[in-house]
Amino acid sequence: MTHASRQGAGFCALLFAIALFVYGGALAIALGLDSTAVLFTPWGTPSTAVAAAGAPDARSIALDAADGTQLAGLRLDAAGAAGAAPWVLFFYGNAESAGIEQPRLEWLHRHFGLNVACFDYRGYGLSGGRPDPEGLRNDALREFDWVRARAGRAPVIVYGYSLGSQLAIHVAAERSAAGAIVEAAPASAAEMEAWMLRWPFFDAIRWLTAPLVSLRPDPRVSEFLSAAAEVRKLRIPLAVIHGTRDLVVPIEQGKLVYDSATTPDKRFVAVQNAGHLELDYSRAPVSDAIGWVVREAELRTQTADARERARFANGALYAPGGAGRA
Repeated sequence: MTHASRQGAGFCALLFAIALFVYGGALAIALGLDSTAVLFTPWGTPSTAVAAAGAPDARSIALDAADGTQLAGLRLDAAGAAGAAPWVLFFYGNAESAGIEQPRLEWLHRHFGLNVACFDYRGYGLSGGRPDPEGLRNDALREFDWVRARAGRAPVIVYGYSLGSQLAIHVAAERSAAGAIVEAAPASAAEMEAWMLRWPFFDAIRWLTAPLVSLRPDPRVSEFLSAAAEVRKLRIPLAVIHGTRDLVVPIEQGKLVYDSATTPDKRFVAVQNAGHLELDYSRAPVSDAIGWVVREAELRTQTADARERARFANGALYAPGGAGRA
């Protein structure tokens, strides 16, 4: 199956999932389903990830999650010391894997000279376990810590597409990321609910199930889909990228994520005539937005390093509370 057909299958699965995950607390239970299991649709197979890991510039990596689940992924090292060039930690969309996104990872590595890391979500690709909102969010923080420990003083940028945009913003809100890039980002579960109910098919599902269950949003999903709320914590360069013809996550949601961000260093990029699966990272304006975040992150890091060197040169290294020199 080709990358495009995988994404097409993921698109169809997501349309069905939208009908369930927003109201998962009741409808999924009535159907005998776990609403959060419906939200996540793993597609990448171990064989796909193994083939990608055999690429010349890529190598397999592994990490134990806090609960012992084994997470697998890909790592691409820039030329020279690993801590010299910036790092990008990438979070992919639904129905994907690190192996499926290997071309994007390779492009980021080659085009910008970056260190790149991408882990399969639990239950996806080569990783163990089963996907769940809390597990994915905790894993994402642990993955950032893994990258941060290897980056030295180099900046670490988080980059998320679709489902992965929620994880990228969550990590940037909770950790010391130097920049953030999100594509096709849902703003919130409430916004996805409102969009879903504009489709007659989904409205019919609500009408048909009304006599059986009292539909209500699943709080676990509401917490996971919270980009517009969490983005307010960011004080770093941020690029929000969205296609004008996205029928899965409409561009108004990407604009809401952008408008909610309080960082002064932010850009909104509307990709004309692009759908949810048609954001070409290798061409302008998407590639330009990625490059802007990388440059801004490097500049901020260099400025911070210069200030610290100046403080050392001036002998201005003091113990906490200012009580004498260290």
